[in-house]
Amino acid sequence: MDKSAFLSHIRIYIPGYNEYPLYKARRWTEKYEQGLRHTYSQQRKAIPNQNAFFEKIAQPNLDWYRMFTKPEFKHLVSQRDRTWDDIYYIMENKLRQPKTAHKYLKNTRKAYKDEVRAGLLKDYLPYAAAYYAIEMTFGAWRYLGSINESGEGAFVLASEWLTGRMDCLNFFRDQDERLQGHPALITAPERASEFRKALRNKLSQSVTMIDVFNYGQDRVRKENDRINEFVNGFLKTEMKPFKTDGESHINFTVLPETSKLRRGPELNQVRYRICREFLDETIAQRQLIPPDYLNKLVPEFIHTLVGSPEYPLCVDMRLDIKVSLT
Repeated sequence: MDKSAFLSHIRIYIPGYNEYPLYKARRWTEKYEQGLRHTYSQQRKAIPNQNAFFEKIAQPNLDWYRMFTKPEFKHLVSQRDRTWDDIYYIMENKLRQPKTAHKYLKNTRKAYKDEVRAGLLKDYLPYAAAYYAIEMTFGAWRYLGSINESGEGAFVLASEWLTGRMDCLNFFRDQDERLQGHPALITAPERASEFRKALRNKLSQSVTMIDVFNYGQDRVRKENDRINEFVNGFLKTEMKPFKTDGESHINFTVLPETSKLRRGPELNQVRYRICREFLDETIAQRQLIPPDYLNKLVPEFIHTLVGSPEYPLCVDMRLDIKVSLT
């Protein structure tokens, strides 16, 4: 290949986990609590009485059922020997009964009563905060968050690089590699904003699928093919088409030598640190217990904090980006 046709080559690091800042988790719980009260206030304004319930909830549901039922279905009979007209009449009768509206309004008030809700929040929010922080640590924060508060997330850097944003040179972290070249606008200027957003979403979907399929090479190849095909839909004519392992490409690369079990000793310590921030020591210590004993010692409502029975891998990856002209 003519070297003059080569534009740039970078490698962006995606860690197997990236500890979510705990101050962000605390802020999330504060917003959640405030949102509950605001939601109730707005709900009371929107549905203050029975007439509003009929107008804004009952009738739209009936209209939706009538609108989205295919005509051919209207001639069928259910297992209970009910026609479409029968079912619609039953729905309408139930939704229009005053006791239905009364039950809705009563249960809404009950759910949001300050004294009841305050008690629920006190018990629930610490677990919600710990769960949220753990999910982000082993999930989206791997590629959306900065590493050690340095730079931007992996997919922000990738999308900025491929739309020629020179300020992304400030986003590189110690773990990233700028091998050669500079940011390149690979799409039409008027489509750059659309492309940045769409690429971040596409990369997020692909890394999720790679994780779900436990980093198998066939799945990695399949997702790389999808991403490169997607990029070609935005590509300027003077750019060499993107292809997995081609002269222009976006490739996920798995780094198996650094893989760890998500329920192994090192990552259990990560969970412990997060849980200790929000929960008492006894519950936090359970994050350090070997998985075989979890079912015996961890209460049912904590199971969401300790991962699936398969204890999948936690794997570092790189996103390799190469851009060439035709």
